[in-house]
Amino acid sequence: MNAEQAFNAAMNGAMYLANQVDGKGKFIYVRDSDGQPILGKYNMLRHAGCIWAMQTVYGICVIRRPEYVDSPQLAILGGSIARAASYLRSKCVTSNAPGLYVNCNKSAKLGGNALAILALGASTALLPTFQELIPLLESGLGRFMHVDTGLITSYKFDIATGANSDFESEYYPGEVALALAQLGKADQCYRLCYQTSVTRDEITPLQDHWMLQALEALAIINPSRKEWAIGYAKEIVFQILNNPVYMGKVCPMACRSEGLIAYYHLTDDADLKAQAWAKVGELLDEQIKFQNTTNPMLLGAFVDKTARIDFTQHNVSAFLRYYLETAEAE
Repeated sequence: MNAEQAFNAAMNGAMYLANQVDGKGKFIYVRDSDGQPILGKYNMLRHAGCIWAMQTVYGICVIRRPEYVDSPQLAILGGSIARAASYLRSKCVTSNAPGLYVNCNKSAKLGGNALAILALGASTALLPTFQELIPLLESGLGRFMHVDTGLITSYKFDIATGANSDFESEYYPGEVALALAQLGKADQCYRLCYQTSVTRDEITPLQDHWMLQALEALAIINPSRKEWAIGYAKEIVFQILNNPVYMGKVCPMACRSEGLIAYYHLTDDADLKAQAWAKVGELLDEQIKFQNTTNPMLLGAFVDKTARIDFTQHNVSAFLRYYLETAEAE
């Protein structure tokens, strides 16, 4: 796969997501294999993740693809990002602790704050007023964790009562670490990554694409932590390369592609770079088979029995990252 093919896959996926945003700013969350909407629960974390992916494509078009700058596609994409971000902003509420929280069916989730920081922080280029929300969402992280030590104390709580839930998510630490890195909080990012490495990942590291991207970002904002970040990332990548339980599933494959590209960008080990890059090529060749090119209702979507928005979100991110790496080399 060459750079242009990867860019087209990402752009087509981003346009699918843009076309799913209704007038209120909500996505058509999932469609069946024929393109018909499936009614059910709505996930605000995936809503935020899609904004982040769309905004990344939008930014790359502005910076590197001048043919799109005044195009109808970019106008549609920008409008959809703005509506979806405004809807996310409307879901940011107060509770009995300082800061703002994303209302996820009357609960606040640690991952909700993290992905909202990523999404709204990325969207400030389109709507600068979103910037004022970021410190409040960051403050809200302190309700879930000891930010100075990186120790997570709660993953979810009831917004009205403040009561903690026993719910846990293995992927929230990586999401929060990446958000902290985007905020430039190098020490806090490192502490969370370290705590995760000696707790969740002490025996068998999770194949965590969010954590790999966080470690990549940590090495950039604090080069003194680069060797540590490479070492931890290597353990995660070992699991991805040697335990391919994700093969044949479009969203898990895309997540591993995202993580492996982050590792490729992070590590200086030529042999491991080659192994990671070869696996990325194998995965993307499989992922592209899931992208719809015929059904107008699903055009650009990545479909694996259904077309849930996060299937497309992670593929957009993976193909765009591959485009950026490959375009540099071509």
